[in-house]
Amino acid sequence: MKLWRFYSLILLIFPESFTHGRAATHWMVTESGRIQPHLESPFNLRKPYDLVALLEQETRYEEIDKLYKELINRKESIESKWSILEGSSNIGMKITSQDPDCLAAGKLFSDIDLYANIVTNGTDRKGVVIDFSKHSSPSKPWEVPHCVKFSVLTKGYSSIPDMENNTNIHLSPDESLDQFIPLESIEIFGHEVAVALKKNTTSWIHYNLAAIFWRVKGDGDKAIDCIKRAIQYVPREYQDIPLYNLAGILHQARHSKEAAMVLQKAIEIAPEQAIHYLAIGNVYAALGDYNRSVVYYDKFLEMNPGQKDVVANKHATLCYWKLEKGLLSFQESLQGILSDLHDYHSQQQQWLRLQERLMWEHASFEYQFEGLQNNLKMPGGIMQRCIQKPGENSEAVISCEAYDPPEVDHLNLQNIFQYVENEKQKIHSQINKASEEKFTRSTTTAETVHLSP
Repeated sequence: MKLWRFYSLILLIFPESFTHGRAATHWMVTESGRIQPHLESPFNLRKPYDLVALLEQETRYEEIDKLYKELINRKESIESKWSILEGSSNIGMKITSQDPDCLAAGKLFSDIDLYANIVTNGTDRKGVVIDFSKHSSPSKPWEVPHCVKFSVLTKGYSSIPDMENNTNIHLSPDESLDQFIPLESIEIFGHEVAVALKKNTTSWIHYNLAAIFWRVKGDGDKAIDCIKRAIQYVPREYQDIPLYNLAGILHQARHSKEAAMVLQKAIEIAPEQAIHYLAIGNVYAALGDYNRSVVYYDKFLEMNPGQKDVVANKHATLCYWKLEKGLLSFQESLQGILSDLHDYHSQQQQWLRLQERLMWEHASFEYQFEGLQNNLKMPGGIMQRCIQKPGENSEAVISCEAYDPPEVDHLNLQNIFQYVENEKQKIHSQINKASEEKFTRSTTTAETVHLSP
């Protein structure tokens, strides 16, 4: 009688269980008129008299149902994203073989030497003359142009460039700059420049040449000392020339951000000089700022149309830019799927914990029939559960029922998870390799530095 009253109270507490079709699942009325839960119902509790346990079981059941639906939706979302991602496989091959810029480039972005020959001796400008015609064959020991011995920098120029560590200018010897030397050997050239600076300690042209000498020798600090003095003494109309060479030193030493800032100043002074636009285009390409790089390549080509090498560089830069964006987008999609898989796993574990607790509170958990398997596989993926429970006349009853196993138990996403992890690592390696290729032409690197605008 007490249980009958207890279950009657359930009608008042959970009326929705009977008005939304759930009564057919969980509750029944016996021939004697007693309301009781079905054998398989989660509300068939171990302690049927415990109202608090019933309320907690109801909350638990609803949360399990909600989690189950969320798991199904998440699984469908993951599979949908994965099917889309599969269509984007081999993205690198597709871009390089189909994109117009990649086809027009005729070479790889990694084949462009972005650090080569940002240097000028100034002889391409009207009014700049270098004359070593009267030099005599010097005898050893040859002098070298130590610029700090010839003049002192004023306060305004001593801090150019404004760097955290201005002794950290590492250069490798660069014999390709010999083309800017108007004498038969670098030693004789250095000697003649030193002699000229002794005679005229304010000659910006010879300080500029001295900076080239030290770049050939691979001494960045001494090159900076000389180019600072060239900037200090150069007339306004030629000031862009030593600034251009300063940018070349900084860029070669991998201080490309500062090099870009110096080139911007050179462009402000001499916007008609096309070499500045080509140089800053290379600098921005090395920095990975491909949009700006292409803008300056276009500006150079406007002033010097028909430069096939620069046209090829522009197309190669655009090709690499698209390739990098495609790979990064693909990597982000992979990362998104990985995050979804991790979330799915966490949610699934929560679902299983709640399910286990739900079953623990279920009365049939105590009355499992030890002689029979709990889950017997049946045709069509149907499971069978058998339990032993007292009947109405206190006689033992063995009851078996068929049920569909939760689909969540068979959501095997491990293969997708592993594949996504592998693809993520592969794409990450590709991006890193492409980035490293831009710096393989130099054996030295420098620390981060800053140049005041």
